[in-house]
Amino acid sequence: MKELRVTFRVLEAATPVMRRTRLHSILHSDTAKRRPMRVDEAQAICAALGITQSEAFFGTELLGCMSGDDREEAAGLTSFLATMFGGLAPRLANAVSAIGGLDLSDVKGEHGQQIQQLVCETFERGYADLAERKGLRLRKREADGL
Repeated sequence: MKELRVTFRVLEAATPVMRRTRLHSILHSDTAKRRPMRVDEAQAICAALGITQSEAFFGTELLGCMSGDDREEAAGLTSFLATMFGGLAPRLANAVSAIGGLDLSDVKGEHGQQIQQLVCETFERGYADLAERKGLRLRKREADGL
């Protein structure tokens, strides 16, 4: 809520089914004092903040491992991750079914680390290419005097 600069009063107005005291108890700044949140409450809060539940999940994970300086820039990565993983499960299930000789029982949890490594390597190559093209574009603008 701090990153979005939203107060409990504003959030209460945007989630009429929830009272401010309930919001305080489930969103307490001291995690040890937080009460469990129901699914309908999470959905209402996300809707009020204009984010998806995936964005809330990835945002929470990212903010937990980032320094204060990087937090402002986390929104783009959060949105990217939510988009990337949205609908991925059925696509992967279809991909496994399309591979001859495999079925879903062949997919194991420990395979996730290997696939994660492949995704990260592909991500790094793709964004390195993007950074290179961006650098060329900026140098061209400078050379043209813009």
